[in-house]
Amino acid sequence: MKILKVTGSRIKPYIDELAQLRIKIFREYPYLYDGDLDYEARYLANYATYDTNLCVLVVDNNRIVGAATAMWLQHADKPFRECFQKKNINIEDKYYFGEGLLLQDCRGRGLGRVFFNMLESQALYFGAKETTFCSIERKNIITNLESKNKPEYLWKKLGYKPDSDLIAYYRWKELDEEAESEKPMRFWLKKWHLDEI
Repeated sequence: MKILKVTGSRIKPYIDELAQLRIKIFREYPYLYDGDLDYEARYLANYATYDTNLCVLVVDNNRIVGAATAMWLQHADKPFRECFQKKNINIEDKYYFGEGLLLQDCRGRGLGRVFFNMLESQALYFGAKETTFCSIERKNIITNLESKNKPEYLWKKLGYKPDSDLIAYYRWKELDEEAESEKPMRFWLKKWHLDEI
């Protein structure tokens, strides 16, 4: 496996393969996303817009098997920006992690931690005071922060905390839905004390 770091316009050649990867992985629970390649291409094109945007790729035999993305929060989709702005929280000093994707047979190898290390390094390089991401909230999800098999365990271990007041509502079509509907996405945050680093 190879880990590639690509930024800004250099992300463009990977958009089609990333779109297929997103559709495949987000089809799984808990997102149950009934993906659309045209939408994915438009969504991912935003990552190729700014040089400060990052995409970390995991490549195995010339095939992308994993990816993680990040950008300044002020460049993220409107529902994510507004979640903070409605509470008068500054978004210009926050670096937003868009997604972490790994095919099932590549999980459990420590790549999640590699993703975070690379995304956080990029954030600190640009002087971010806070890093953040969001995950879907479902009533029937049982979250055990002490279970090492849960992504939340890693998030907590790396210093991220869920914010009970920061929930964005993002629209997509689930596998059993006839049309898109809003889904709640809770933000996790980590503050960086740059003078101590």
